[in-house]
Amino acid sequence: DADAASRICATEDGRTSSSVEVAIMSRDFYHDIEAVPIAGYDDDDGWTYRCVTEDDTATTRTVTQINVSVRALALVVNATGVASDCLDALEGGLTTDQLRWAYSSYNLARLKEENWRPKAIPGNDRLGKTHLWSEFVAANTTTKCAPVEIHIAGPNRSTVAHQYFVGTVLPGEDESIDEDRPKKYFAGTSHEEIVDYVRNNGAAIAFVEYPFYAEKIRNESLRVVKITNCTHLRCIRTKIEPNNQTIVTGSYHLSRMHRMNVLDTAVDAVAPFVDFILGDTGTNLMKKEDPGLSPLPKHMRTEMMERILNKKENAT
Repeated sequence: DADAASRICATEDGRTSSSVEVAIMSRDFYHDIEAVPIAGYDDDDGWTYRCVTEDDTATTRTVTQINVSVRALALVVNATGVASDCLDALEGGLTTDQLRWAYSSYNLARLKEENWRPKAIPGNDRLGKTHLWSEFVAANTTTKCAPVEIHIAGPNRSTVAHQYFVGTVLPGEDESIDEDRPKKYFAGTSHEEIVDYVRNNGAAIAFVEYPFYAEKIRNESLRVVKITNCTHLRCIRTKIEPNNQTIVTGSYHLSRMHRMNVLDTAVDAVAPFVDFILGDTGTNLMKKEDPGLSPLPKHMRTEMMERILNKKENAT
């Protein structure tokens, strides 16, 4: 993403050899470092960015941002196991702090250094190597959270899903999924293998790519885990499950919009390519090449096409 931002915003300072007219990014621009929204001007449309130089000086190079797809993950547990029983006590979901603790290679001291909240596990048993479902609730309360080890699972480390999960849930510099647990991390070689593991293990929790969950296993013997997002200040109260609306709006934490950034001076030449990518044929091709991506709803793709069309008309 950093390379894509640098190349779409390459200026006349010696970096033009790496310049591109289209750049795909899975995050927004870093404001005041890569590009800033054109705000407060008559031509502000909410999706045009002005590139900045390495010394933070705004340039005349502007970029139009187009949403093209979404990458999201779903967390699942066995619908009738101890994990599901515990989720009943937790109002159906986990906070991002709780999810981080469940998977993290960091011990409690390292997590606290990263602004992680100890109250995420009010039933902390002070045993560093164990991660029990019962630790999610206070020890002196009567709940359905059993003192059973959390069996973590997901794709193997070479997959995009694994890398996205680590980057989003485990943001520490050298943080990773803990593979040195009493019950080893189950790294599935396919989504089917991961799902079979969870179906046969009531204490397991696993992450899978959202399209696989939505198209193959929804409403089966698995239960999806809702997520509450935590910042360094607080955790929001609402627990949100993944669906076709929440992953597009970004209200579900484990979702990330993929954007196409188009250099405004190249809009006329690039417009047919954008129309193809956002059309049915391009959308189906994209999904075939990367099954972990979810296409945008038809009305949103039409809106993105109109965004480029308006830029093209204004340029003539």
